[in-house]
Amino acid sequence: MHVLILESDAEFREHLAGRLARLGHEVVGAEDAEEALSRCHRQGLAVVLVGLHQGGLDARTFLGRVPQVCPEARVICINHPKDVALSIEAMKLGVVDEVHPPVDMEDLDRRIRAVGGGA
Repeated sequence: MHVLILESDAEFREHLAGRLARLGHEVVGAEDAEEALSRCHRQGLAVVLVGLHQGGLDARTFLGRVPQVCPEARVICINHPKDVALSIEAMKLGVVDEVHPPVDMEDLDRRIRAVGGGA
């Protein structure tokens, strides 16, 4: 499954990318929303994994632009469980699922496959 990870924390992003690659996913990473939108436009993606606490172009703006740039992609967000208002706003912007840190990789793999259409 083609997965893009938008996460400003490089160490966390690379850790997730490596773990997802070992689970059989084709993963690309982006540090900021502009880079992620560019990659969405160039690559057919099944799933976009978004850390909701981004610098620069905020996650809300990014989420609003994903359907225009990459309409086939489904979005899963990473958000802190206490930030319920942001979770609700993200769902209104088209996020289909949410995971909370610390991320359980087996659970994330199942969620990616479920929303991306893979088994």
